[in-house]
Amino acid sequence: MKGELIVAITLFVCIHCASAWMLDVPVLGVFRTFSRSSFTHLLVTSSTFFPISFYYFSHRQQKRGLFSKSNVTEKHLLPASGGDVNVLSLNIFLRPPFVHTNQDDYKNERLTEFIKVAGRYDIIALQEIFSFFNLRQRRMIREAKRIGFHYHAVSSYSLPFSLKIPFFDAGNLILSKFPIIEVDAHIYSAGVQIDGFVPKQVLYAFVQISKKHFLHVFTTHMQATYKENSEGVNTGNNNARKQQVVEMAQYIEKKVAGSPYPALITGDFNVNARVGGKAVTGGSEEYKFLMQCLTSYGMCSHLVKDLVHAHYDGAHPATYGDSHEHELTGELTPKDVVLTHAIDHHSRECLDYIVFRDTEENARAVRGLAPTTASFSSSSFSSSPSSGNFAPLESVVTSPQLRAKASEFSSSLLDSVSSLPIASSESESKGPCVKVLPGSTRIEPLFVRDPRLPFTQLSDHYAVTTTLSFS
Repeated sequence: MKGELIVAITLFVCIHCASAWMLDVPVLGVFRTFSRSSFTHLLVTSSTFFPISFYYFSHRQQKRGLFSKSNVTEKHLLPASGGDVNVLSLNIFLRPPFVHTNQDDYKNERLTEFIKVAGRYDIIALQEIFSFFNLRQRRMIREAKRIGFHYHAVSSYSLPFSLKIPFFDAGNLILSKFPIIEVDAHIYSAGVQIDGFVPKQVLYAFVQISKKHFLHVFTTHMQATYKENSEGVNTGNNNARKQQVVEMAQYIEKKVAGSPYPALITGDFNVNARVGGKAVTGGSEEYKFLMQCLTSYGMCSHLVKDLVHAHYDGAHPATYGDSHEHELTGELTPKDVVLTHAIDHHSRECLDYIVFRDTEENARAVRGLAPTTASFSSSSFSSSPSSGNFAPLESVVTSPQLRAKASEFSSSLLDSVSSLPIASSESESKGPCVKVLPGSTRIEPLFVRDPRLPFTQLSDHYAVTTTLSFS
């Protein structure tokens, strides 16, 4: 606290002297006499000091909470071995003030109800919990801490002089009962309409589960497509989101390349795997593009699994705009009319995901095999249609800029797989392993049964949950 006070005083004096020099006002005389020039000086000083100090100290507090080594030893004694870890991902729909669908969307009331069920989980990835001009994100962190979530990671703010809304965050939050030992984020370069003014990003946390178990956790909220838009406008939205997908895949590759620990990729991707409100075999074309990027151009498709897709036998249940279809008449009745926008009542989209990215080492440990390394040759992978592998990323996008980025991504991946481990049937492995518990992944609607409350769901989106077993 003493150091922060010294920094604040030094910052104020520097800004005060600089503005006094620019306005040709005596440095000390401004406090003795009041004039138009002195008023202008104070206005310039305050309007510069407070935003900069807010930005600096908020990030200082954020880093202090994330990287303090005392947290690891004093608040959480790491077990020698792992266990079952319950994970939840949810777009919680706590938008900033003055942005609402119905009254104020009952934001505070829904936050209270969410805290009541949050204790079931060990790692929670949230989207749309903004801190801009409200204290709900801070309250969530405080209340979660009381039920065992001593660690958190929050998305970064936009810079004061960027093209984004100053001090606006992306609304991403990771809560963990286990120590978070590294935090990072990547802000997407693409974004249009209102999403273009928000620092949309992918948030990363490296979590230590036990003395020998670690987990990479990513969460993101991507560019939306709005049904009230024209087709031309939504084409721009779709291209922006595709570029975000490519950037996310590149970022994930950067963070986990060479790591022996698996990763969870969670969030509201705004990539609809369904077509016309119905599940289709293999998912929509945009979903296929998403999985193509996440599987590193098909080179690690055996390691990357969409847990929802796998659990529901290749189908994609609706996670947004869900409705009930009458057995006889086929009439659709929306399941939520309080939080979901009226235009989306029957959209029945699958937008939310948990993707598990395994490693060769862990996959072999699960099968009881010893790790073996070998080299891959780029000639082993053909991108021709007849080869049966994925088509090149650059062949399925329309934007020239995105096509160039996809081409760069595709070629760079050949370098990153030059020493991947491959399978062998030799001796057993005694190393740690992580696996998804069979049958644990599900879509959780989080319905509210209390008739006294004015809403029927905790969010306009459904949550996605899964359980990882560390042994």
